[in-house]
Amino acid sequence: MKKCLIVVPLFNEESSLPDLINNIKKLDYDQSKVKCNVLFINDGSTDRSNKILKLNGVNYLTLVNNLGIGGAVQCGYMYAYNNDYDYVIQIDGDGQHPPSQINKLIFAATKFDEDLIIGSRFISKSDYKPSIPRKVGMIYSSLLMRINARVKISDTTSGFRLTKRRLIHYFSKNYPQNEAGLISLFIAAKGGFKFKEIPIQIRERQHGKSSINVLRALLYPSKAIINLIAVTIMRTND
Repeated sequence: MKKCLIVVPLFNEESSLPDLINNIKKLDYDQSKVKCNVLFINDGSTDRSNKILKLNGVNYLTLVNNLGIGGAVQCGYMYAYNNDYDYVIQIDGDGQHPPSQINKLIFAATKFDEDLIIGSRFISKSDYKPSIPRKVGMIYSSLLMRINARVKISDTTSGFRLTKRRLIHYFSKNYPQNEAGLISLFIAAKGGFKFKEIPIQIRERQHGKSSINVLRALLYPSKAIINLIAVTIMRTND
């Protein structure tokens, strides 16, 4: 039986955590024939997130300093590689990714040969309506991916993904610390890994505030280009 690690990076998500933990605990993985474990990665939260994780008895790591989404996710890949997992599923800690959709990713992993299964919000009808700054950033990201990696991906910023063993190993050593969604795809493409998108449903953030604002949206194009150049010249570890 294959082993799957569900990695949940989070920063100051005390409002979303209780419901997310309950929904994950209620999820039935039997139909997937895969043994699943969950690892929450508390990325230096300053609220009650750490206390909530402890009180609920879940498996978690607490980072002393805030590393950002990339650093937190890479910790999950390192853990998975060192503990011999076949799959890693990443979901966000803000509750937008319903755990009920996890089995879709696992089923796709058994059906398709690609190394990275991306849960896409845009290849089937969805209730998801991104803000204008976020939507512009998504379109721009997809265009960059098509031009520079010769890969067509509709949802380059999706944080709902399944990674297979070879890419787990690669990401444990090569993972971006900033703008992790798009840049991690560039890194994987440079390493020769293949992608597959499948339709998933997400829900709107129930608590807290998104980190995407007008200023970040304005800065995103130039930051993406700088990061793309960095990926192009970077030396990777096999």
